[in-house]
Parts: sequence; C-alpha cells; structure tokens
Amino acid sequence: MSEARALHGSLKNVGRGLRSTGGDGVLAFAKANPLASFLLASAVLGFANPLLALPAAFAVFFFTTGYALISFARLELPLPAKVGASIVASVLASTHFANAAATVFGYSPALVSACTVVLALLAYAIDFSKLKGELNSLFADRLVLSLGAAAFLFVAGVLYQSTWRHVTGGIVNGGWNWSDFLFHYSVAATIAAGNFPPQTPYFAGTPFAYHYFADLHSALVAVSSGAWLAHVMIFAQAFLALSLALLAFSTAEHFLRSRKAAALAVVLIVFGGGMGYLEFFDGLSHGKDALDMISHRSFDNDWNSRVFKVPSVMGVGLLTHRATTVALPAFTAVLLLIALAFEQRSAKKALVAGLLTALLPPFQFFALPVSAIAVGLLLLNQLFKSRQNAKDVFKLGLCFAIPLVLAIPFVLLPLQKAGSSGAVRFNWGWESGSHDPTSFATFYGLNFGVPLFLAIAGLAFAWLGSRAFATKGKTALASLGARATAVCSRLSPQVADSKFLWLLAAALFVVPNAVALTAISWDTGKFFQFMWLPLCIMAAAVLARLPKPVIAIAIAASVLSPLLVAGWFVLGSPFALSDTDLQAASWMEGHTTIKDVFVTDIFINQPTDVAGRLRLLTFTPYVSNTGYDPSSREHDVKAIYCGGDAAKSASLMSNYGARYILVRPGGECNAMATFSSSPFFELAYSNSGIAIFRTRS
Repeated sequence: MSEARALHGSLKNVGRGLRSTGGDGVLAFAKANPLASFLLASAVLGFANPLLALPAAFAVFFFTTGYALISFARLELPLPAKVGASIVASVLASTHFANAAATVFGYSPALVSACTVVLALLAYAIDFSKLKGELNSLFADRLVLSLGAAAFLFVAGVLYQSTWRHVTGGIVNGGWNWSDFLFHYSVAATIAAGNFPPQTPYFAGTPFAYHYFADLHSALVAVSSGAWLAHVMIFAQAFLALSLALLAFSTAEHFLRSRKAAALAVVLIVFGGGMGYLEFFDGLSHGKDALDMISHRSFDNDWNSRVFKVPSVMGVGLLTHRATTVALPAFTAVLLLIALAFEQRSAKKALVAGLLTALLPPFQFFALPVSAIAVGLLLLNQLFKSRQNAKDVFKLGLCFAIPLVLAIPFVLLPLQKAGSSGAVRFNWGWESGSHDPTSFATFYGLNFGVPLFLAIAGLAFAWLGSRAFATKGKTALASLGARATAVCSRLSPQVADSKFLWLLAAALFVVPNAVALTAISWDTGKFFQFMWLPLCIMAAAVLARLPKPVIAIAIAASVLSPLLVAGWFVLGSPFALSDTDLQAASWMEGHTTIKDVFVTDIFINQPTDVAGRLRLLTFTPYVSNTGYDPSSREHDVKAIYCGGDAAKSASLMSNYGARYILVRPGGECNAMATFSSSPFFELAYSNSGIAIFRTRS
C-alpha cells in the first residue's frame, strides 16, 4: 500500500504541474523534472514527425519504464542488476502495454505514439537525481562497466558489420542468413504495417502461434521513433546483451561472493562456448585456408558437423535468436530475484520474479518452464536445508506462482498447436547421435567444453578437499597425501547453494535429451542456453582460484569458438536478396497494403519479408515449427505455379485471399508464361525478370 500511495502521490504531482495555469508554474514544473519533461515533449512531438520522438521512444521502450516500475516496487537490488533489470522490465512491460492498448483500441501508428506518451509520463515518478547518482556509480565501476560495454560493443559491432551488408548485386546477411534475420524482420515489418492481431506472416490467414514479442517490441520502437527497423533490431540485440552482462555479474556475485569470480562468470556466460575450434585447427593441419573456413561455416551449432551441434550463447542466443536474447537476461533476473527472495524471506521479490516470468512466454516460450523449474528446485533445496521454515518457503513459492495466471492467454494457442501437431514427443539423446554412454559423454564434453570440465573439477576438489589422505607416520607418502588434501581444499569452490545450481543445470540438460517440444527437435536445445548460466557460475568458482596464466588459457579455450562464429558472421557472404528483389520490395511497400496477400516461392528470403507483406508459404519446416501442417498449402502453392491452368491458379489464390503472385526466372516451374498470357491476371510490376501479377477483379 505504501508503494501505491507513493506512485499515486507522484502522479498527483504530475497532474498539479500540468494543471498550472500560469506560464511560470509550467516552467517551474518542467525545470523540476527536466529529463521527464524532455521525454514527454519528445513523445508528443512524435505525432508531428516520428523522428522527433526518437529520444523518448528509445528511453521508454528500453529503460525508463522498467526503472520507474522497479523504483515504484522499491526493490533493493545490486546496482548492476538494477540497471540490467530496468532494461529487461522496460522491454517486457512496454511491449505488453502497447499490445494490450492495440488489442482494445486497434493498432495504428497514432496509437503507438500515444503509448509512447503514456510511458513517458512514468518518467515523472523517477527521482532523476538518484538515477544520475546510480549511473555515475556504475560508470565508476570499471570492472562492471568494461564487461557490459564489451557485450554491447561486440554484439553491436558484429551485427552492424554482418546484417544487411550491401555488396555488388544485392545484400548479404552474414552468419545464419539461412533463417533468422529476415524471418524476424518480416514479423516486425508486417506488424508495423498493421498486421494486428498478427496473422502468421509466412502462412497468411492463421493466428500467429509463435513467440514474436521481441519483434513486436522492435516494430513499436521503429514506428514510434521513425528509426530504420534493421537498426532498431541491432540496437535491441546489443542492449539486451549489455543487460545480460550486468545481471549475470550480480547473480554470479550473489552465489560466489567474489567480484573476481563473478567477472569470470560473465566472460564465460556471454562469450564462452564449446570446442568447435578443434575442427578449425584440424582444417589448418590439412592445409585449408583459415579465412575461407571462417567465412563458410559456423564452429558451433553446425548441422553439417557430426559433433559440434550445440549452440553457444553468443553465436546463437545473442547474435541470432531474438527471442532468446530477451529470455536470457530475463531468466537471469528471475534467478537472482528468487535467490534473494528465499535468502531474505522477501515475498515482494518472489512476486516480482513471478510477474517477470508471466510476461515472458510471448517473448520466449521456454522461459516460463525454465523459471518454474528453477523456483521448484530452489524451494526443495531450501526445505532440505531447513524444514523448520517450510511455511515461509511455501509462501514464497506461492507468491511466485500467483502472477503466472497472467501468462495463460499467451500459452493456450501454442500449447494447443504443439499438442495437436505431435510436436511434443520423446527424443532421447537430442541431436547427439550417441548410442552408448561414452559417445554421449564425449559429444557433450566437446560441446560444453571448458566450463563443463571446470564445474566437474570443482565437484572433485570439493569432495577430495573434505577428506584427509595423509597416512600415519612421517613417510613420503603421508606427506604427499597431506599436500594433495591441502591443494584440493584450496581449489575447492565456495558456492552458495551449489546443490541447487547443480540440480538446475542437470534438470535443464535432461529436458532436451528426453523430449522434443517443437517439430524441429533441435529447437528444444535452447534449454542448453539457460543451463549455461548455472554451469558457468560453478565453473567460475573454480577458475577464480587458479593461477592467472591458467585462467588466461582456460578463457581462451572457451571463447575461441564463439569468436570464430562472429568471424563467420562478418566474413560470410550468403546472398540474401538481390537489388532486383529489393526494388520489388520497395514497389510492394508503396503500392500494396497489409491486406494484400502474396504467393511466393516456397522458400526463405523473399521481397515480401522486406516490404512487410503477408505470403502464403515459406520454407515448410518453419511453418511446422509453429504447430501448423503446411502440406495442403504446399500442394496448392505448387499447383498455382506449376498447374499450367491460370484459371485454376486464380481460383486457388482466391480461396486463400491472395491477390498477388511473384514470379521470377528459375522460380517455381518457370511459370512466367502461364500468367503473362492469361485473362485472369494482369501485370502489376516487372523489372529485370521479376514480375508481380495481380488477379483481375
């Protein structure tokens, strides 16, 4: 109630200031709240020109909203965690707020601008002198600042150099051009164009059963600010990487009680990976060119490799999968909050952790069960340590669980689609291809690399250090045993709730090795990226106790594979779209609306993805992964292109509500002649061989 009264009082002060009739009164109010007044003015001016709202849009959608809510809740958090959690909470809360407003009032650019204005008003509840002091303190902490800056600059630099890179004849998307960037761009672009409530952009006419809120967030920022959507997406990835570094530092410091160990944990969590570089060195030993290898393959998450298939956090979680980029720092915040809640018996922290978890499903579906597993294991761990506090422990668990009812509207459709499509099934061993314990252990040992070996070494040191190996007498053997015991004791890691962290890592490892939760079983491997957090915290506990040269070698042996993946992003040259494709996209954007549905080739990276237009079908596994069966539509799209009967093609398109068909040389069945001579179609656009035909009314 005191927090509610505080917020009410702050908003009353806003109201008094805005009601001031005298110019001096308004000016005095603005001077008392300069940054908030600037953000509000910027947001209001956005109605005239979105570019004028750029400062307000980036502030409220990325930071001030979350900071205001955390201040309102009076959450006591370590400073790096408070800043990181403000970023995460801003992304989650602002997106949900705008989504709810658009659901009630209908989506439009004006509504997005209105949401920016409302969110800017929250800034008046912020004590900016306190915020300034906290940011100054954070900037003065060189260790934490360097970790956060490294995460931000690395992700921003790699994506800026690899995303939408113009080359002769078109654009290149380095790295995973195979799927993700233009896939996510198409989702955000169609929403920005008015695809709301969203239909599946690449399976038009069906509700979007996918965790798309990271793309919705980018669309909102782009519409509100007038910034280019691609640049917004790059900034979002990098800023969330910054929040992960800050939150990981505070979370690791909580468990390890050491700034040095926490810093090492951040390096492993953000930049660490497996041992895929072994294949790089093997290639060098066989005379292959280093730059050629780097530019043509990934060194983790490599589906062409027999071994290195597990994605690293940097290579996939931060540079590629936008959903995971939100979920990782959010889960880290939840982990810290629940650890503090159980330690301090704080119902408020447990409640906030539950609220963050409830907001996560439309951003990343797996984040809710992962957080629930973490809370359940911590609850059991607390009960095991002290049954006398069982009542308090269950109370905290209940406080976490109550807000989860808010997630129900966002999980019903995905659960229903996953269940009815048969995506949920047993999947022993994930993608390891292992049929015996030795090959299974080798597969994961190589994929998790140094952090796994360090964490296991920590277990061994803890066990050996608790036992005396000295024999009786003053023999050489007795002396050796005493020394071994002393060394193991010195290297034994000091980790708060180490049993909980081990259980959490083990549980998150077991899930993808037992079941598949999506049509493409590889996707369940995203649980490994959540597992990486507790694993690296335990690894850092051991690493911090080793000599500096050993630490340097271990870090190098962990970060090399993700660095090679980053090189693949920057140097790789998979052709995404030609200049002709981009010109066709520009025509689509200027001459059609979001109501106009297109038929395209059954593959990724089409002009519709850039233009923000709906199409009937894409690469079919993507459709299957959202719970829909694409087989019937695949048959019809092939019939539209390949049937040789324009009248039937027009009829099939009408059945799906499609009005336009894109035809290109070498596309489906070379169907240009079928449509160019038909009375059922008219040529709407033609350039350098690409033609777009429109069905006649």
